[in-house]
Amino acid sequence: MSNILRIVTRRVLALALFGCGAVSVANAQQNYNPVHVIGQMKLVFPQSGGPKLNVIAAHRGIYKAINGCPENSTCSIPQTYNNNIEAIELDVRLSGNGTPWLFHDYNLGRVTNINYNGQYYSPFTNGGPNPGVANTSDYIISSYALRDSNFNVTGYYTCTLARALQLIKNSYPHMAVLLDVKNASEATAADAVVKANGMTGYVAIKSNWSAFTNPNNYASWIVPVFGANDLPNIFNAQGGGVPGKSAQDVVNTYLANKATASNFLYYEVRLKDYGVGPVAPAYNFVRARYGVGSYSVGGDYNVQLYEANGQCCVSLSNYYYSNASWGTEKNDYRGRGDFQADYFTTTISDYPVNQANYSASVGRRATGPLY
Repeated sequence: MSNILRIVTRRVLALALFGCGAVSVANAQQNYNPVHVIGQMKLVFPQSGGPKLNVIAAHRGIYKAINGCPENSTCSIPQTYNNNIEAIELDVRLSGNGTPWLFHDYNLGRVTNINYNGQYYSPFTNGGPNPGVANTSDYIISSYALRDSNFNVTGYYTCTLARALQLIKNSYPHMAVLLDVKNASEATAADAVVKANGMTGYVAIKSNWSAFTNPNNYASWIVPVFGANDLPNIFNAQGGGVPGKSAQDVVNTYLANKATASNFLYYEVRLKDYGVGPVAPAYNFVRARYGVGSYSVGGDYNVQLYEANGQCCVSLSNYYYSNASWGTEKNDYRGRGDFQADYFTTTISDYPVNQANYSASVGRRATGPLY
């Protein structure tokens, strides 16, 4: 088979497996060892060959296409476990009391039943009550029920990070955990909860590269994230130009230094196209030396993303980066199964069962090392 035909065949298969239908129900749960899952995330994915395992994490847990099951909830956690997915990514935001809670948005309206005289927040009009998580007390947050992806009020209530980790540790212990935070304050608070629950061996905190100024201050594993828009900032953070070094060399030196931390797990790189684009040289540098991960964007609504306040919606193209020095992004293929299987050790997916099925079809789901 020619290389062109092989690529076309795999992309057609990827599209066939990545329809947004209901998730399958697993026959039994796998007794994965979460410490081994973390170990596999750390593996280098060489330019040729590479690990035979595409590690999968469920983005906000498994909840899409399941009526009555909210994201980041005590429903999406067991759904992930019951579908044999070895890791879960949960979002963390701090309340007005500084307590870590499971929320993706900075605001409460989209995912809770907060309402004024029966009027709920609408992501499509940006109308209705939508207070900030950081401006709301634990007492108030704890009173809210969660809404599912169809905006129906469910029987599940808001959940602190502490409760979620206790649930995983006591009832669903065979999953590794990734915690998505947006800044150093959230990272520090989340790390304290992880330590208090004795889970540092199989929980990682994931945030923008700039949040981890002192990586060794964290007991948890760390996953720095960067994309094309971060390249000039990384460059400037190193003092800019260095005689005899290109701008890319300066960025690569920073990435190498950050990875020397004893709790460094892997880099999440926002590579969006098949080996091309502004971040491709940094991706190649990382992939040859460290574990490399990605977020497989399935989208929240019609392959679009909710904004940070919960409002709908922005297209992936809104996030294309262009810079005269670094280059321009023109495509975003992160939601494709073949792209994830071919380029990354770890995939955080909106449709993790579909990704697992695709990766298995191309020989990237040899799960033996996870036990």
